[in-house]
Amino acid sequence: MSVCKCVFPVLAVVAAIVETYPTSTRTPTSTRSPSISSTTWFPPATINAATTTTAPSTITTIAPPQKDCAVPFKDIGGRCLFINPFTKGNWMEMRYFCHELLSELAVINEGNVFTELLNFTRFEGIDQHDYWIGANDTETEGDWRWVNHKKVVLGSPYWALYGNFDVYVLEPQGGYTENCLYLDSSRFLYFDDGDCSQEKAVICEYRNSIE
Repeated sequence: MSVCKCVFPVLAVVAAIVETYPTSTRTPTSTRSPSISSTTWFPPATINAATTTTAPSTITTIAPPQKDCAVPFKDIGGRCLFINPFTKGNWMEMRYFCHELLSELAVINEGNVFTELLNFTRFEGIDQHDYWIGANDTETEGDWRWVNHKKVVLGSPYWALYGNFDVYVLEPQGGYTENCLYLDSSRFLYFDDGDCSQEKAVICEYRNSIE
């Protein structure tokens, strides 16, 4: 974005005013040489206008670049995500739902993306739903993998507290019965492991933005 640099040539303005208001040619009645003051050349209003004119300040705001996401996806933390609280199904059904949109279950593997996602759902008032996202440990118990085969980071800041909040134990704690990853609305949309057959809403990520 170009910034307008407005500079008023004050000396040129003063010179122009001098030409507009020349000195009087009337002969003074006094024999004493008249003293010359600045008001001889400028009407008072003109002096005020000239001396108080300042260049306006310009504030330039640079917006962060926006990712060009196809409808219905939105740029959230630099990812093209579609948060759908209205369509629900089990983990595999929701993965198929995303595939139909040329997308995949969302990979939330960066802190800034996770933060932007939480802010977006709360601002839009859609944070009262559980959402399937793209990870599971169905192949090897305890080895959580995203759909792009990268390891899921365990612990803080992603995973929810387990059970009694007085004891600092984090999910996942479901063992062999809870093998699919979702955002748990009862715990502020932090990660939790769930039964893959349960029906939940979904967050899809456009495939080109999946790392």
